[in-house]
Amino acid sequence: MLVELEGNLWDRRWYEDGYWRVVPTNLAGNPASGLASMGAGVALQAATRFSSLRRDYGKWLQEEHAGIIASYPDRRLLLFPTKGNPREISNILLIKEGAIELREFLVGSMMQVVMPQIGAGLGTLDWEQEVKPVLVEYLGDIKNNVIALRRKGV
Repeated sequence: MLVELEGNLWDRRWYEDGYWRVVPTNLAGNPASGLASMGAGVALQAATRFSSLRRDYGKWLQEEHAGIIASYPDRRLLLFPTKGNPREISNILLIKEGAIELREFLVGSMMQVVMPQIGAGLGTLDWEQEVKPVLVEYLGDIKNNVIALRRKGV
């Protein structure tokens, strides 16, 4: 079930209540340095909070994977790409692919997730008209809590 609340992804209560944080990011890495480009916004906040995340995600990007979401259980983080590189706007087809994969993570598990309104901040997509309908289509009927956070005052 998708629920919208006002709040902050980094609020301690989400971690204490066992929620996984979904961090919108991109698929850009630097093969020479091995570091991921964490862009700006929530992705940059995550990279600042978890000092090895750029390196860990950069390594993940260089490997072969069946899906697009990178999972870090020790941090309870899911990196959910919404765009190819940080200079692009978010891509609704990539968000759809991520929503399908997130559903696979959630169905049959006790996992609960909290995320910002992915793709609608620095990604510039319209939350109500473009992103939310996709998330409702793929996540709206599952029993797990999926919290989408609105920024305060928005």
